[in-house]
Amino acid sequence: MQEQNLTTKPQRYKGRRARTHRRRTPPGTPPGTLIVDPEAPHPVIRVLAYGPEEYTERAVEDPQRVRDFLNTRPVTWVDVEGLGDAKTISTLGEIFGLHRLASRTSLMSTSGPRSSSMATITSSLPV
Repeated sequence: MQEQNLTTKPQRYKGRRARTHRRRTPPGTPPGTLIVDPEAPHPVIRVLAYGPEEYTERAVEDPQRVRDFLNTRPVTWVDVEGLGDAKTISTLGEIFGLHRLASRTSLMSTSGPRSSSMATITSSLPV
């Protein structure tokens, strides 16, 4: 009687790589927790508010000051360069009513640009 080999090798699919999942937060961390890249530069905020008659453009140190420009002109554009401070990103998310997961997605370097419209607020999340 011939002996049979009962061990099987895992199947490999041609042309497909195994998926790898890189955990950015420790296990047990609540969803939406903002984790910043330690090498990311500190945020620099510029606000541009304009309408048919005039415009205002200013650099803002404190993210709470963004509120001063809202509803002053028909269009308010907030440009944030650098994602190295979770508190700044969280504050801007609260001001514009962004969900915590959307704020978290904006900090992920693998995410592409996204734009969504909520009522009269349009938010663009960075690359």
